[in-house]
Amino acid sequence: MVFLFSLGNLLYFLSIYMVAPFFLYYTLNLGGNNFLYSTIIAVSSIVSSATAPFIGHISDQKGAKRITELGVFVSAIALFFLGVCKSAYTLFMAYTILAILLLSS
Repeated sequence: MVFLFSLGNLLYFLSIYMVAPFFLYYTLNLGGNNFLYSTIIAVSSIVSSATAPFIGHISDQKGAKRITELGVFVSAIALFFLGVCKSAYTLFMAYTILAILLLSS
């Protein structure tokens, strides 16, 4: 069971980081610019750093497995929205949500 859980986490992180090399081109294709791309990356890093202590505290109280399951489920929804975004600003929101949830996985 632990092996399957670890394999699931590995595949999840690979799916997230496979998008990274193409994210600039995706942002530009949706009508964004280099500034918006940089803002998306910066804001998602700041937000994930700011929420880390809170998610860690909740994980300590509720259990890491439950928080990880919830994080992976909501991240799947955010990944879906990354694929169907019609504007660069929707992409901004989906990527920020995804950055927050990467901490809980």
